[in-house]
Amino acid sequence: MRLLAAAFASLVLAAPAAAEPVTETASSATVSAEFSYERDGQDYSAFHVKITHDGALLWNRDLPAGCKSPCGVRPAYSVAKRDSIRLRDLDGDRDPEVIVDLFTGGAHCCLVSTIYAFEEGGGKYTPLRHDWKDAGYRFAGSELRSRDARFAYRFASYAESYLPVQAFEFREGRLRDVTKKHRRLLRKDATSAYRLYRRQRRREGINLRGVLAAYAADRYRLGQRKGARAVLRAAVARGDVDEAFLGQVDRYLKKIKYAGR
Repeated sequence: MRLLAAAFASLVLAAPAAAEPVTETASSATVSAEFSYERDGQDYSAFHVKITHDGALLWNRDLPAGCKSPCGVRPAYSVAKRDSIRLRDLDGDRDPEVIVDLFTGGAHCCLVSTIYAFEEGGGKYTPLRHDWKDAGYRFAGSELRSRDARFAYRFASYAESYLPVQAFEFREGRLRDVTKKHRRLLRKDATSAYRLYRRQRRREGINLRGVLAAYAADRYRLGQRKGARAVLRAAVARGDVDEAFLGQVDRYLKKIKYAGR
């Protein structure tokens, strides 16, 4: 009998602990939202979103992690120590959107947001998934400010890359890049990039292509392609970058529509 009891006790002790259910909530006068998941140590799974609008349950579905569970995906709260689910009126209709943020893991990666927008005419929610990659985002009024992660590794290593500023508006269920209209923001970012370039050029072994490409990107968006190329030519003359860099930057900025917008 003692042997049976001991064997049973050892089985109980060896049994894995059950995953802990977690629920985060956000609410306003009209919207109540829940983001639930299961936590097992450093593993997170079973992501689920529930949204009620004016007392009616309009969304009650799983949120795909984007990889087979368990994997490195985790709620924003577990990384940034802020709410993973938030309400924000992004389109100015006085009806807040629901925003759920997940991190995909990695050394410096990556934030993915799902924005749920209420359709007044259809009486339903429609989700938009956006990958901010390394840059993440922050709120600036009703806008979302970020940086263009396409510049990471493009002209230099990640540590030597500079990501040019971006601004987005949420309209009709889509994120619109409205950076070009923020001329002061672009000028400030271009100035910061140029100052960083001047500091870095005093140091040996720094690849200056990354910061100069971002500087040019800001100037191109300001409609100052000629001025940007003059600065890059001066960098070529100093030996900071090679001649081929001029054409590479120009072609890339045209490809991603930074020029002529």
